[in-house]
Amino acid sequence: GRFEAAQKNYDLYLQNYPGGINRAEALYGRAFGRLEQKQYAAAMADFKLLLEEFKDHPLAADAAFQAGKLAVFLKQEGAASTFFMDAIARSRGETARTLEARAWLDYEAEKFPSAARMFSEAAVQYAESGGDADPRRTEMRFLTGLAEFRAGEYRKAADRFEALAADTDTEFTPAALANAGVAWLKLRRLDRALERLREALDHPKPLRGR
Repeated sequence: GRFEAAQKNYDLYLQNYPGGINRAEALYGRAFGRLEQKQYAAAMADFKLLLEEFKDHPLAADAAFQAGKLAVFLKQEGAASTFFMDAIARSRGETARTLEARAWLDYEAEKFPSAARMFSEAAVQYAESGGDADPRRTEMRFLTGLAEFRAGEYRKAADRFEALAADTDTEFTPAALANAGVAWLKLRRLDRALERLREALDHPKPLRGR
């Protein structure tokens, strides 16, 4: 596939030109290719190498941000916070990305109400730059619901997951249905909870583990 071909090109460049002028770009591109191929440890190694070797490179802020998100996925909470703080420090001004990074920091610190607020604000900003169908907006809406749930705001979370499942059909849809079901259980709405949980299990897309 195209990712495998790109990987070979990056590997060849990095092997043949260890001090090449495009080394940072090659490390960054190879990291994303490895992410697509679910080679998570190798992708993390490339992001770390880029950050170590090119501290002042324009790609460093995004590399730190992506490493933070990967660390969250790998459940490396301490490392995630370090990467997100690094991403914020390297960023110029407040952007959707820095808002998301701050939201993750609060989420990891169990400051769920403020995490929900910032995830929601990041969703708005991602929509402004990429449109309502921007997958980053969808992810931020989902994470807002998670933070609301963790804050004990079960009705808000249920409504948010319901809205997300109703107007999108993405990789987050089954998890939105499942989380809506759990939120309805918390609210003692057993009928609606069972309905949503069945829909999540019957959905053609796989259920993500969040």
